[in-house]
Amino acid sequence: MNLIVSGTGALGMEACRLLAAQRAPTKALVRVNSKPEKLAELKGLGAELITGDLKDPASLKAACEGVSAIVSAATSVHSHESGDSIDTVDRQGQLALVDAAEAAGVRHFVLVSFPPVDVEFPLQSAKRAVEDRLRRSRMSYTILRPTFFTEVWLSPALGFDPANGKATIYGPGTNKTSWISYRDVARCAVAALNNPRAANVTIELGGPDALSPLEAVRAAEEVVGSPWWCNTSLKKYSGRNTPRPPTCSRNRSPD
Repeated sequence: MNLIVSGTGALGMEACRLLAAQRAPTKALVRVNSKPEKLAELKGLGAELITGDLKDPASLKAACEGVSAIVSAATSVHSHESGDSIDTVDRQGQLALVDAAEAAGVRHFVLVSFPPVDVEFPLQSAKRAVEDRLRRSRMSYTILRPTFFTEVWLSPALGFDPANGKATIYGPGTNKTSWISYRDVARCAVAALNNPRAANVTIELGGPDALSPLEAVRAAEEVVGSPWWCNTSLKKYSGRNTPRPPTCSRNRSPD
């Protein structure tokens, strides 16, 4: 039996979908106030819904009963739930999940984390604490460290708007980034569940090519067949000592 923690999230839902295609028995940890349409989708995939919360250790103990493998992609980053924070969910909640899984005799634990960043900040501290605890556990583990999710960082919420042919470029727009889809991360997580080569390893994940934001815009223009408007965060374009604006098919400065 597999347990997907954060079953209603994009990555968790995709993991459930992949496991359903394999006819693998799966539980999905969901909250009491999860959206009904998400719950219906999970039920449609054949997942057994387990109500619980990372902030409730007792619910985690019950969720881990009879489970042989876990994929945890839970985070508070996009949560608006009362009481959710980096400390309560990403640190204490995930640590409680590792404890419950170990006590229940779970065989393998897949943790979705992210690559190290030079500047220390609370989310990174929480992720590293959970990684360290997982390495000290009696379970085999796979720690996945994907780079930037395409669906988040190249989305309208962050200024990348394919439907309207617009993009906001921060800075010069030339720094290359390795983007990756959450779907690819889910595939890696599911593949790690029964692959001996994935035991007790940390795997860095990224896209096949590193692209700058400007290169991502140009690639999108080729797909849609029309030029984009590019807003830039640079305030001035004229003068020898001011940076040049991003080179886009069409460019405009912010008001």
